[in-house]
Amino acid sequence: MPRNEDYIYKGNSFIYIKDDIEYGRPVLIKAPAEDHPPEHEINALNNEYEIIRSLNIDGVRKALKKELNQGRPVLTLEYIEGETLQDYIRRTYPGIDDKLEIAIKLANTIWELHQRNIIYNDLNSRNILVTKGDRSVVIIDFGSAVRDNTGEQNEKDIKYRKEFLSYISPEQTGRMNRVIDYRTDLYSLGVVLYEMFTGRLPFQSEDSQDLIHKHIAEKPAIPALVNPDIPKVLSNIIVKLLAKSPEDRYQSAYGVKADLGKCLELLKKNGKVEIFRIAKEDCSAVLRMPQKLYGREEELQILKDALCRVSGGGSEIVMVAGYAGIGKTVLVKELQKSVIYGEGFFIEGKYGQYRRDTPYTGISGAFQEFVLSVLSRPDEKFQKWKGLIQKAVGGLGKVLTDIVPGLELIIGKQKDVPALGGREAQNRFNYVFLRFVNTVTAGVCPLILFIDDLQWIDAASLNLLKTLITGIEQGGLLIIGAYRDNEIDETYPLTLALEEIGKEGTEVNILTLQNLEEHHIDELVAGTLNQGEGTVELSALLFEKTGGNPFFARRLLHSLYEGEQITFNLNEQRWEWDINAIRGLHITDNVVDLLTVDLQTIDQGTRDLLKLASCIGGRFDRSIISVISQQTEDEINRKLEDALSRQLIFFEDQTCFFVHDRIQQAAYAMMDGAQKKAVHLNVGRLLLRNTEEESLSEVTFEIVDHLNTGAELVTGQAKRDEIARLNLIACRKAGESTAYEAMLKYVNQGIGLLGKDSWDTGYELTLSLYNEAVEAEYLNTRFERAEKL
Repeated sequence: MPRNEDYIYKGNSFIYIKDDIEYGRPVLIKAPAEDHPPEHEINALNNEYEIIRSLNIDGVRKALKKELNQGRPVLTLEYIEGETLQDYIRRTYPGIDDKLEIAIKLANTIWELHQRNIIYNDLNSRNILVTKGDRSVVIIDFGSAVRDNTGEQNEKDIKYRKEFLSYISPEQTGRMNRVIDYRTDLYSLGVVLYEMFTGRLPFQSEDSQDLIHKHIAEKPAIPALVNPDIPKVLSNIIVKLLAKSPEDRYQSAYGVKADLGKCLELLKKNGKVEIFRIAKEDCSAVLRMPQKLYGREEELQILKDALCRVSGGGSEIVMVAGYAGIGKTVLVKELQKSVIYGEGFFIEGKYGQYRRDTPYTGISGAFQEFVLSVLSRPDEKFQKWKGLIQKAVGGLGKVLTDIVPGLELIIGKQKDVPALGGREAQNRFNYVFLRFVNTVTAGVCPLILFIDDLQWIDAASLNLLKTLITGIEQGGLLIIGAYRDNEIDETYPLTLALEEIGKEGTEVNILTLQNLEEHHIDELVAGTLNQGEGTVELSALLFEKTGGNPFFARRLLHSLYEGEQITFNLNEQRWEWDINAIRGLHITDNVVDLLTVDLQTIDQGTRDLLKLASCIGGRFDRSIISVISQQTEDEINRKLEDALSRQLIFFEDQTCFFVHDRIQQAAYAMMDGAQKKAVHLNVGRLLLRNTEEESLSEVTFEIVDHLNTGAELVTGQAKRDEIARLNLIACRKAGESTAYEAMLKYVNQGIGLLGKDSWDTGYELTLSLYNEAVEAEYLNTRFERAEKL
């Protein structure tokens, strides 16, 4: 290792210069700073090497090789003699023309990266080098970059460093309900240009949360007002790059480069830069649909008004109803931007069609997000929350951590609580959960609890939601539920629960979303194709086929793009289509058929993987799919690229998500009953095999649900008894959580797996199951059945 004085950078990584005999010139060595670095730092180094080794761009530092040193990656990189853009500007005070030349080179490199489906994610004036001599511009440090066939990523993918918060885009903050695409780099480019031409950053604050808020909500000072020497048109270019909404920014780095080039041309020719219309050559050749709401202004305002009342001390429940794909989830998540980070929580959970009997999945998932939010806060605030929650739960924290295991990361491992009977256990559970939620909502800290797909909610979760909304003390809680009203009726448990809440004095506001009108679909199409006119016929066709359902309309539009019925004319720089040819296509009116067609046109290997994944749920881990399919993770990633590019799935670290549950359903429907049972059985066995005995209770429901689905394929009685034993564990856990319907389901499944002579061959297991069955029947008020047992 070099001496301390030889390092040119010491942080998460060590970087130093080395004379290398192999290359005959100095090279740069980059390695983890710690002997046992965190996984994300190792991933960043591997990611940097994998991305830049495949690039051949003049404006990107080259990767020469990667070696392993005690299991840690060590990169050998091209050494570039120069200084950071920030240092160069501060040292040389270049003129407008010199700055424009640098900006043009920078925009060109970003354009080339985007052409290769690379989103850089971390553009700032310290990751840009200006070389000595010819003043070339080189981008370094690709640890946060992603390669993505869709040009999009989820905001949770982004791991930004605190010192670079001044450069992040609004959508990177995770508070904007926006998928992140290449336009995040264009916002950061705007920050860099603002800094270059004004000498200061557009937003400055010592407080990280305040800085995030400024990126989301505040407009920067106009560059030409900060520095009168900046030409007005250049100022306009920077302002457009800094637009909060990606749709309002430049849509390509090529358009930025063209406008900057025109500025330089006018400056050299006339000594000044006259006003011209910017973004004239700005158009993306990749179909990008605007991530904005259409036709939901009234409904969004109702939600904002409810949040305002809750922030003032009230508590409310709002239900958003409508058909699949109508935009319920998108509408509610738009409200997330109204919750100021650090003064409130927006947490969300979701119920699944194929796990509808598993208790608390949606609520558990939502409060897992609460845990992650608390863990991400500064130590002072984290310790405050830790103390408040510990005080609220007292010695009964195990009641909560059984439902939200992640809470142990905040309050520590909890001791077991005394076993109680049915009503007493229910009262204790409600008491502890209410104290916990009252603690979260105390003071100026509103909690928005969004639960999606309530048509699949289990009875225990439904009872807990009723307890929360009717038992909250000082207010500050807004529960928002979304459900498909066409899949329930007046006798459905959800309907009855909402009526009961209303009778107890809590008003339930139900927003029923309707399909969009034709002019809204035209706004979507015109915004996607970047054309102010000429889209009426195409929009009318989409409206006719989808009835104005926004998700269906987007899927159909994307299918036409994938099928090359809509193409981009590079010479004309505009989108083109033959409406008569499109009318001649056989386009189904059933979106599930449409999605199935999408699935059938992808590679067979990819299709088989998605069918496997659909049995797991709306989200699935690539490592699990790898084991089930007996393929390497590299093979899995390669096969999933097609599904990613077709926007059927998206990635978040190792986890994959179906873009919509209708896509999951379409993949699931492609298997027959026997296939489904076999896959579920394999998934259950895999999860069981990879779960330690002491951790079994945390995933019992998920494992047992899979095993139960495929149980009829299990023939050996010993193996059937093992699944029965797991059902006994799940039954007891459900009972401890007061999920009595689930308790009954699991115990009956367990009894059904026993052999005819189980009282003789497996007395202890049989007795335990029947004892639990008596209690489960009694707790579900099935007294005659309990007496018979």
